[in-house]
Amino acid sequence: MKLDHGNLTDSLVKWFNKYIDDMKTSGYQSGTIELYSRVINDFIDYANDYIDEYNIEDINRLFINGYLLEKGKSLNKNTEATYLRIIKTFFVFISDNNKEGVDFRHIFKKIKIKVPKRLHSYLTEDQVIRLLNTLEKEKSKRNSYIAFRNAAMVKLMLYSGARVSEVINIKYSDIGVSDVDSSFYKIMIIGKGNKQAPVYIKRELVDEELEFMDSIRHYKKNDLVFASKTGRALSREGIYIIVKRLLKLSGINKTGVHILRHTLAMRLAARNVDILHIQKIMRHANIATTMIYAHSTETDSVKALEKI
Repeated sequence: MKLDHGNLTDSLVKWFNKYIDDMKTSGYQSGTIELYSRVINDFIDYANDYIDEYNIEDINRLFINGYLLEKGKSLNKNTEATYLRIIKTFFVFISDNNKEGVDFRHIFKKIKIKVPKRLHSYLTEDQVIRLLNTLEKEKSKRNSYIAFRNAAMVKLMLYSGARVSEVINIKYSDIGVSDVDSSFYKIMIIGKGNKQAPVYIKRELVDEELEFMDSIRHYKKNDLVFASKTGRALSREGIYIIVKRLLKLSGINKTGVHILRHTLAMRLAARNVDILHIQKIMRHANIATTMIYAHSTETDSVKALEKI
């Protein structure tokens, strides 16, 4: 595809449409595509103010820095770094696919945003116990498909590290007994990049819930496991609301669904599980992501020793 399509805005819009089409065919999650679309459209809006001064081939480091400087007034460093990463991948795509062979990679080499290391929010051991107690109380109080479904769903994210985007797509046929250890379920999920991967959970943790749910739903092979009572798919937003309510009922002043996944990584690190095993369980592409949890527990240890 040719690089230039008239003015700067028209060229960026043409490439944006091609880029999003490529993301869709490559199997990116809808949430990722939505985020990338929002950021790139924001960049195009910024570029539109320079339509008389720049063509697409004129975009340089100063132009990108000008955009980041403007966004930095309203964004924290973590979000600003995300914007930079998305804009960079967009221009890498343009570099790889324009007929003229124009390469924009070099303009990003000296653009750095210092992001402070942050500790992921997670549940303490006491909070885990309180959440599990709340799940049991909900089951006992309501004795309903919804209460048992919510319990199984939360436990799966808490004990296997499954992401919410993966949980909502699990079908009954995806659940099987592990060949390695029959006390575990092996659940096939569709993860990032549309890649299939297994997650594992002890059967005793969710057997009661799955059996109760099956007695209500009478699952067929292709039925979604975590759905409404009528089989309708749950949304990410719906699960967020469910988890938020359960955390509040547990007296836990923390929010977010991803907190359950972070909690598993922290619990594994605290138990001195080999970092490579944690990486595999969490399905991190980069070991540096897993190391965040190792550093976090080191910090916890130092704080604990300060009290001696």
